[in-house]
Amino acid sequence: MIILNNGAIDYRDNGRYFNPGTGEWQDHTSWADWLSWVDNPSQYLYLLFDEPTDLGSVQTVNVLADIACRGLVHYNMYYTTSTGNFNHSPLNYSTLNITPGQTNIPSITARKIWVEIKLELDPAQGFQFFDGINYRVSQDSQKGTTISFTNINSGSLPGTSADRTYTPSVDVGTIKSAKVTPRLATAYDVDMYVYHSATSTKVSPQIISTGTDVHLTFTGVDGRPRDTEFDIELTVNPEWYMDSAGNLLER
Repeated sequence: MIILNNGAIDYRDNGRYFNPGTGEWQDHTSWADWLSWVDNPSQYLYLLFDEPTDLGSVQTVNVLADIACRGLVHYNMYYTTSTGNFNHSPLNYSTLNITPGQTNIPSITARKIWVEIKLELDPAQGFQFFDGINYRVSQDSQKGTTISFTNINSGSLPGTSADRTYTPSVDVGTIKSAKVTPRLATAYDVDMYVYHSATSTKVSPQIISTGTDVHLTFTGVDGRPRDTEFDIELTVNPEWYMDSAGNLLER
């Protein structure tokens, strides 16, 4: 169910929710001043869903939407990993604000999601209205998509050998997991002998964190960070974006 906020419903037009304006007769000095049925329209037309969507478990997802409306679409998504009641207080949830035409939207890690829509007045389009929306959690982002990259030189990546940042060459919503396979490193002196009489080409990968990129390091047999070439397999959510009509889609 959708809660309507500052608009009005036109029952003669299939229940269209529209911006009625805030103008009053006292604002005009003559009939000639009255130019439209929608007088002094609000900058934003608001509506929201009265109940959150419960995913059943904590998941990292994209929320897709097909919307029928006029106006510049903003989405405010409030979400929590809590299993309890969704308390409508900023102290109890995180917020993702999606603006018109936004791309590379970060995925949401949540158990419950509550959606608010804000239609901004665009004089080029005319006064805002809302006819309906179908939104859902992407099955692709729930399961993830696997992509692979090979022959990456960690020494060419930003950061230091103790914390390198790898950013995939394709746009993604988020990186859910990463599997790193190091290749043999350039032989290095094992830093545990007085005269460095031993060398090694072995390194072990370690994932520090993931998001829209991967922070990682490689450790030599002496426990010190080393650079090397590696292959990486990522499980990702597809890129999440808004199109010109205000729909939320994946590439």
